[in-house]
Amino acid sequence: MGKKETRLAFAKTIGLIVIMFYVITWVLLLFISRVMGSTGSLGREIGIISLVALPISIVAAIITFNIMMAHERKNPLSILEVSAKKEMRENGFSDRFFQLTTEGINLYRREPSDSAIGYFLQLVVGGAIGYIYREDYQKALELINLIDNKALRSETVSFLDGGYSLILYFDTQINVCYRLQDRARVERVMEDAKPYLERFRGKNEMINLCIEETYYYYYLTLQDVDSAKKYAEAMLSNPLNVKERFPDGYMAMARICRLSGDLNKETEYINEAKQIVDEKKIPLFQQSFDFYMRERTKA
Repeated sequence: MGKKETRLAFAKTIGLIVIMFYVITWVLLLFISRVMGSTGSLGREIGIISLVALPISIVAAIITFNIMMAHERKNPLSILEVSAKKEMRENGFSDRFFQLTTEGINLYRREPSDSAIGYFLQLVVGGAIGYIYREDYQKALELINLIDNKALRSETVSFLDGGYSLILYFDTQINVCYRLQDRARVERVMEDAKPYLERFRGKNEMINLCIEETYYYYYLTLQDVDSAKKYAEAMLSNPLNVKERFPDGYMAMARICRLSGDLNKETEYINEAKQIVDEKKIPLFQQSFDFYMRERTKA
């Protein structure tokens, strides 16, 4: 089960605790008042009953929460989304990964539901990023266009993941615009995206990293290398990037150096990225590095 769905189930559980607490409290209060007779002040009776009702409510809600978790783990779309993420971690954007994402996307489109939208969004965006790495930009665009903007911008989705799905959606959209050199589209997307980019900035370091990358590719599409450089530097200095040592920030700076004509500095950043890729031996990092090197060869 994904983090977003766990968060939703947890929120429902908290709500259930509150509802059950009040229901049990007033049922017991009514029982004591009408059957046993009042023996003290109303405030005292409510206080005593509350002490009894609260643990009962919590236990009942925990049982309900566990039942919800077990049910979600059996959700076919959840199984496909978890399997796709596992495949991506272990083998990158493999044929098996695309098979799983396609199967999950088709399943949701046949049987859409509000409870499964989180799985659908992750599968679509993950698939689109995979097609970018495969240099099939039209296919990436087709996938992104499957997303219902209204659903993506809903307060429910924002609550579930703090805006991460929405920001990743804009990041991927603008990345595709850069690959296609579609300046008209990138302007439209950024006009739509900017209020959300600023709204969710600071939520967490991963969201900040996606926001910096979104602006980075936006300015590259406009061929404003100086402005793009500021965001590449922000990607590289992002605390999460410093901690986890992703190669993408170094490749972003390498691209800036290449476009600026500083090929010696580009080589330095490439070597930094290559060192991380070789040390961590993560297939996704290797694919990202290979993708940049192919781009560099074609430049």
